Amino acid sequence: YQGKLEAMIHDLFPQLMDEFYAASRKVTEREVLERVIQLDLVDESTNIEMSEEDEAWIERRINAARSCLDNFYTPSDEGTQNPSKQDHLEGIKSGKRCE
Repeated sequence: YQGKLEAMIHDLFPQLMDEFYAASRKVTEREVLERVIQLDLVDESTNIEMSEEDEAWIERRINAARSCLDNFYTPSDEGTQNPSKQDHLEGIKSGKRCE
């Protein structure tokens, strides 16, 4: 294969090509954080039995996390932190800002 990783994976593990392409592409910080939220909060909450109170708590955490993302990363950002918002929030605890 002489350095042709894509060809090797295609020949040996064709079922993994979608995952290979996903792992090979560049992503923004926002996309990484959205994925962490998805895995940590959303997927986890659907895999276990919870009381209504716990479900409401998880839903609030999901909404707060997404709100924080929207405050620091706009959908048009290249994934970099928004400097003007960061300067404005200097000294403010993020927990208070994102609740």
